[in-house]
Formats: sequence, structure tokens, C-alpha cells
Amino acid sequence: MRKNSAGLPSAGDPALSSSLGDSAVDPSTLKQATDVQQREVNLETLARSFAERYGSHSNQSDFENLEDLFPFMTEQMSKDSQKYVADQRAKKEVAIAYAGTTTQALSATFVERADNSAVINVATQRREIGSNSATPRIYYQDLTLTFVKVGEQWKVDGAEWGK
Repeated sequence: MRKNSAGLPSAGDPALSSSLGDSAVDPSTLKQATDVQQREVNLETLARSFAERYGSHSNQSDFENLEDLFPFMTEQMSKDSQKYVADQRAKKEVAIAYAGTTTQALSATFVERADNSAVINVATQRREIGSNSATPRIYYQDLTLTFVKVGEQWKVDGAEWGK
């Protein structure tokens, strides 16, 4: 039996292949599976980070949370978000006391998967501090994110808060 520098049987060794029998895995199949798993891990990480930023805001941050996310959005979602920010700034009231929401992603779960699109549900814990109460309100809310592949990058094409 041929061995590699680590003392393990070499991949091309006939003795190794025969000992594996029919259970041998084609290396190209293994690489494809690994690529898919890595893509899913990357998308889950992006979904969690996006949800935390998207859901965290205050009356003093002037929509920086959304502006920071524009590069991660599709062109249409970015345009819609920019319009929303402009509309909110136009009718902004002067805040006397701090009010804000902090969002923490708890988990990310695939709802749909395809080569160029995905839907991921992010379970979050949100902590809201209002100007009317010294006690924060803690609640749980899901955010469903729709991703599409634009060139080689995954972009968020939709974000919808659950009830």
C-alpha cells in the first residue's frame, strides 16, 4: 500500500480503492458538495449580519443602518430603501429622548434554495427602548430575506418582517 508524507494511504492507491469498494466517492462530487455547503454557510452568515444591521436603529442614527446595507442589496431594493430613507427624513420629528431597537440574529434557516436564488428565515431577538419607558421591551421576530445572485455576488432582493 502506497502512503503519502503523512503516512496515510494515497488517494490513487488500488488497495485503498478496493478496500472502499462501492462506497468510494468521486472527488468531483465531494468538491461540489463542499462548494454547496460553503455557499450555504456564507449565505447564512450574510443573512444573520444583514438582519442584525437591518433591524437595529435609533432616532439618533439617521438611517445609517440602512445606508450601510445598500451595497448588499439589489439595485431595485437599494432604490426602494433610498426612497424610504428620503421620505422618512423629510417628515422626521425632532427627538427629545433616545429611542431605538437592537436586533440580534439567533438562527438562520433556508426556506428555499436554487443556484441563483435563496430565501432564508432569520429568527431574531429584538430589544426596544422607547422614550416613554425606562424598561426595554424584548420580543422575538422573524425576518425573511430573499437573495439573488448578481454576477458572482449574493444580494438581498427582499426583506419582510414577520408578525
